[in-house]
Amino acid sequence: MKYLLLLVWSAFALASQFETDIDKAFQLAQKSNRPLLISFFGVWCPPCNELEEIVFESTKFIEKSKNFTLLKVDADKKESWTLKNKYKVGGYPTLVFTDPKGKEIYRVVGFRSIDEFMKIMDLVLRSKGVDFKSACSKKGLDDLLRCATVCSEREDKECAKIAFKKILTIAGKNTVPYLIAETFFAETNSQPELKKNAFENLLKNNPVTPQSLVWALSYLELGNPNLDLLKKVISQFEDIQKNPLAESLGITATDEIQMQAQLLEAVGKIEESKSAWALASQKLEEKAVNLGDKSVARGFTIERIGALEMAGKKEEALKLAQEYRKKFPLEFTFHYQTASLLESLKRYPEALKTAEESYLHSYGDNRIRAATLWIRLLATVPDKAQAQKVFDEVSRELDPDASLQIRTHRYLKKLQEAWRAFP
Repeated sequence: MKYLLLLVWSAFALASQFETDIDKAFQLAQKSNRPLLISFFGVWCPPCNELEEIVFESTKFIEKSKNFTLLKVDADKKESWTLKNKYKVGGYPTLVFTDPKGKEIYRVVGFRSIDEFMKIMDLVLRSKGVDFKSACSKKGLDDLLRCATVCSEREDKECAKIAFKKILTIAGKNTVPYLIAETFFAETNSQPELKKNAFENLLKNNPVTPQSLVWALSYLELGNPNLDLLKKVISQFEDIQKNPLAESLGITATDEIQMQAQLLEAVGKIEESKSAWALASQKLEEKAVNLGDKSVARGFTIERIGALEMAGKKEEALKLAQEYRKKFPLEFTFHYQTASLLESLKRYPEALKTAEESYLHSYGDNRIRAATLWIRLLATVPDKAQAQKVFDEVSRELDPDASLQIRTHRYLKKLQEAWRAFP
């Protein structure tokens, strides 16, 4: 049992580097006068795991991190809520950099390569005396980008709007800051039709860029898209892959393939979409192998299971999920993936048993997801008494004081929908 616990924990904490006690980390930061790097992560989150295995375990990071106090926060645990509320953290991974007293300097949301992460850490070290609020009054591009990024993530749209407007006047067209600013203004348009027009203009007028894949998917979500615009992006995919800006935008090569797959499906090219998902799975497997025998490659595996399912290779996805379920028997993630796959294959008795195991090992936001899946499967029996018990149990655990921005309310909505649909 001790070995199993160690196996689960080792994937998320480099014991000698990251502190997990929040109060202790802030005390250490003040005592050493070093800035804080706070990593908000989820055990189920592919890019969180990939940061662990690629960035945080690299010699470059280990050396550079000596200039920081490191804190790792499991975003699903109840003790994380106060800190998530303070920094208004809405997605994972979120890396918040602060001064020793906790004033935010900068943040990064999502995966970044080791080289990009080194640049960010250097920027923070150069800026450690200037928090993001002070940066908003500066004229330099680095300061304005820090201000705009943090304000937009904190949902302070007015602050972000001012900073991004300044960025558009000083940043070169089609540079990373310029593309991020254009994305912000399109996404934050309050009128649906104007928002749609904004994305259409971006897709029509901008040269080939990895950000066009992001724009295309955002445009697709708005409904009734102009399919010719989506086809145009698809036709430029080979050139998009050659664009060197992807890494700085936090877009990996496998991200690009998976976004291409979604667009192919949207324009009705189902078999081509499945082929793209299969290619993404192959690339993820190659990345996992390149990590070496000492790594369990959690992040790439979680992603790969999903890619295999989308490629129509559900049995292969199930086999991989079951393999990792055995490697991490005390954790919800792979139990959940296995149960979901069994449900999609209509193997309900097996799915029901596995969903219960997923629920028993879950906590926080992932407990809501596990409960939703279990209730949905209990409807196949049906066992309303057990479903009622699960629904009531999860409902009692919810913190009524948690911020709407922080709590994953889309999970709550799905839980309530599953209970209302119960026969």
